[in-house]
Amino acid sequence: DTVTDFATFWDQYKTVLPLVYMCYPDMGEKVVRAIANISRTLGKISCSFSLSDVFSCEMQAKMIGILTLCDAYNMGVSGISSEIIDECIRRELSREDFKEFLETGYFERYTHIIDTADACLAASKITGASELRERLLALNKCWKNAFSDDGIMSENSRYYEGDRYNYSFRLQGNMDERVELCGGRERFAELLDDFFGYDSESVTQLRDVEPWREIEALKYHRFEGFNNETDMESPYAYIFADRHDRLCEILKECTTRVFGLGRGALPGNNDSGGLSSLFMWNALGIFPASGRGEFLIGSPCVRGAEIALGNGNTLKISTEVGDTVYVDKVTFNGKEIKDYRIPMSEITRGGELMIRFK
Repeated sequence: DTVTDFATFWDQYKTVLPLVYMCYPDMGEKVVRAIANISRTLGKISCSFSLSDVFSCEMQAKMIGILTLCDAYNMGVSGISSEIIDECIRRELSREDFKEFLETGYFERYTHIIDTADACLAASKITGASELRERLLALNKCWKNAFSDDGIMSENSRYYEGDRYNYSFRLQGNMDERVELCGGRERFAELLDDFFGYDSESVTQLRDVEPWREIEALKYHRFEGFNNETDMESPYAYIFADRHDRLCEILKECTTRVFGLGRGALPGNNDSGGLSSLFMWNALGIFPASGRGEFLIGSPCVRGAEIALGNGNTLKISTEVGDTVYVDKVTFNGKEIKDYRIPMSEITRGGELMIRFK
């Protein structure tokens, strides 16, 4: 028997659970059934669940259980249905700690606004209940409340394991609107360049920072470098700024230099497999965008791979090496992919993904 835990759900839903859903269907089915049973038993899906009521960590996230159920549904996992997702999300929206959000569109922590808005949008694309869909789409519009006029998340909130910049470039369900909010693709690319340190001086290594001054010390407002789940997917935001070249540069640099072999090979706490599965996705050149129902194309570090999918299909990834790190052309089963996005449902059918470098 295989045993897993949801003690750090927020570390698992982005990279670990999509891997389970793709390659280990029996375990994936157990996971989604367990999440649904947690919802029925507790009346909610906690973002941390273990054999204790002391470490609830509700300050970390909201409704990520719904996001991962939607991912499982989009990847064809048995044991999950639109009816179960409807049932679970109705419970989430009736939680005591959701009252303020339902009345005002705000949570105390603004990251929870994004969590909830994304979950509502993801579930709205799956539900067959028209009245629920309309309610979810209305709640999704609250995502804008989390941002300030400069296109970065608001200063009027506390942030966990980072600052407002670390959470500003998440892969939201509303990425096109998100880009427009900060002034368009060119401006969005500029904000990303600042966040990743392009054309900036090198940072000075922090030393002897007291735990209670950790956030204050993050004065550079930079990408954390794959050492935490907070902004691990942020490089892929460059796709929505039409700067896939920047994504290629960051992935090549971080995947080849930040990760290593042996002890200390991971750049941070693996967090229930969060970083090691992140490395795998980045190395393969595909990344699961949780809640969006699609995989994003990155820049693989392997010459090729064959993945035995849990449904019996095979996904073959092939690369044509060029003289640069930049991707020139992507095809999936012979069809050119120009926007670097492939639905999860198509990937799980299997076939050949060809990535050619310039």
